[in-house]
Amino acid sequence: MPSPNPRLQTAIRNIHLWVGLVVGILFCLMSLSGSLIVFRADIEHALRPRWTATSPARPQSVLTEAARNIRQRWPGARIVSLNIPPVAADSNLHDPYEFDTRLPDGRAAHVFVDSRSGEVLGTFDLPWLAWIVDLHHDLHLGPTGKRVVGAIGIGLFFTSLTGLTVWMIRKPNWRTALRVRTRKSWKAANFDLRRSTGLVANALLLTVSITGIYLAYPYTIQRALGVAPDKAPGKTKAGRENPEGKIRESKPIEELLAAARQALPAGSVRQLRFADKAGHGQVAVRIWAPGDLRAEGSNRVTLDPTTARILQVDRASHWSPMKRLTQSATPVHYAEWGGLPLRVLWAFLGLVPPVLFVSGFLMWLQPYFARRKAVRANSLISVEELVG
Repeated sequence: MPSPNPRLQTAIRNIHLWVGLVVGILFCLMSLSGSLIVFRADIEHALRPRWTATSPARPQSVLTEAARNIRQRWPGARIVSLNIPPVAADSNLHDPYEFDTRLPDGRAAHVFVDSRSGEVLGTFDLPWLAWIVDLHHDLHLGPTGKRVVGAIGIGLFFTSLTGLTVWMIRKPNWRTALRVRTRKSWKAANFDLRRSTGLVANALLLTVSITGIYLAYPYTIQRALGVAPDKAPGKTKAGRENPEGKIRESKPIEELLAAARQALPAGSVRQLRFADKAGHGQVAVRIWAPGDLRAEGSNRVTLDPTTARILQVDRASHWSPMKRLTQSATPVHYAEWGGLPLRVLWAFLGLVPPVLFVSGFLMWLQPYFARRKAVRANSLISVEELVG
């Protein structure tokens, strides 16, 4: 599909070149960290200690007992969320419950408790992995860094798109599109490697960049697409639920989960996010149902913590096609679905930008290498003439 406009070809080629050169290092940083993040759950599960519970107790309300034990161990600690592992096929296997907890000194801790007795088993964190995750999310710069990461995603999108366009506006030979000429010069091998790698991974890179852009600017894109923005659980209206304005104790965790299961009986509870403090805020319960892409579930039930009354039910089966598309950005970007094969594919995909950046940088330096070679050749000729 040759283009009749050489200026357009040059403009597209220059955009591809300079965007890749200017932000290529950041492309590599994001892609390599993303290759590791897709295995985050696997790494944490493999390195987590294999605790053995010592308590023989089997309380009827295990989760409530677990919350009580956490508060006894760390007085003043606030439980932020509860992650419930999927039921194992082997009934003899009991993965511990994981409580995300904010300790009194402000530190975050992942507290694991025995799923049969509620006994606190211990805490486990991988600071180096958390550091890499934060680097990928916002470059350790907070909201500003998140916008910068979104700009990097935009750059990756245009680099991938213009790279494909540069190849298409020529006269591509489909039979040799994926060929790498290793017996030719290193310049030819480098060019072929760049072309074939880019063609194979281009569609996936476009997918990763688009989903990354959405994660950086979710509300902006939702408004542009006419999708109702996701709302974080707000505060309970005191006038309706607590006319006296007094702080009330939250219902037991089991009662809150029972109410959520009643709202969506066909699903499996995976996560519960608690109110900020007793009597204030709402409780959000994530429920996984067959067909959900998100590991913690796409369905959400919002509850009043003091009464366990259902305030809102967000069913994934009722989403519009556009909302379903936007909500798939997170699980697609982080390979939360598809199992190990997709995570491995995504990890290899993260190696593509470094390969393209290095090969493109070498192509950009080729005129410099050619000039140096010409200068050396002329110097040799001059020396020979003087000697002769």
